[in-house]
Amino acid sequence: MGGRTKSALTFLIALTLIATGCALKRKEPPSFGMRVAKAHGYTWWKGRKEALAADVHLTILNENPDLNRFFDAQFTYDCATGRTRMQLRDDTVIIYDGQKTWVSPADSKVQKARFLVRTWPFMVAAPLRLFEPNVTTGPVETRPLAGRDCPTAKLSFTPGADRAADDWCIAYADPKNYRLIALTCSLKGGKGVDGFSEDALAVTYYGFKEVEGVLFATEWRIWKWNKDVGIYDKPVAEGRVYNIAFTYPKKSAFDRPPGSREATE
Repeated sequence: MGGRTKSALTFLIALTLIATGCALKRKEPPSFGMRVAKAHGYTWWKGRKEALAADVHLTILNENPDLNRFFDAQFTYDCATGRTRMQLRDDTVIIYDGQKTWVSPADSKVQKARFLVRTWPFMVAAPLRLFEPNVTTGPVETRPLAGRDCPTAKLSFTPGADRAADDWCIAYADPKNYRLIALTCSLKGGKGVDGFSEDALAVTYYGFKEVEGVLFATEWRIWKWNKDVGIYDKPVAEGRVYNIAFTYPKKSAFDRPPGSREATE
């Protein structure tokens, strides 16, 4: 074999190896959860040392306005661990320490404390938490919402202290920009809360506001939901999220309060 032939063969082999290497290194397209996270400013959120603080106000709707009920809470949510401190209007404090949920004072009449402290802060931060290692994302499917066909995915969770094996969510993304515009959740580990569907609740998001480069929804509507028709009927609650900020809590912020009781639901 002549020198020129050997050189040509060597060159072809080198090109083949380079092409194969490029193919092997080709990046997978971003996942559904990552696309949603990026639409909400994940590059700012990633690696943050602060906790997320906010106020949540919910109005539980009723046909008779005199019977409307309210839920108010201030919370601090550890971005890295999910630990949460929540203070209610009556000064009841609910702590999720990463393993257990505590209520202080022990004689507080608050019910479903575990549901409250694990659900509403998660709903605020959900766009940035959907792709974490403990979340399994199903195939992307198109589902209708408010007259639009939206990309959606069903999410399930690795069973742990804060999530039960039968908890699940369906996330709805805006087809134009992949912002999270609705989230349906069945959180049986929290065993639900009075006034909401026993099967699942759906939150639709509005009033997006940027806080230090991260996009949060400041207005909610909460609906009945089932697997056959999706969101239906009138909203069962309306919500506002305000005073959103990143903060550095005290080291003891998520410790069990003295004289508290453990909440199991």
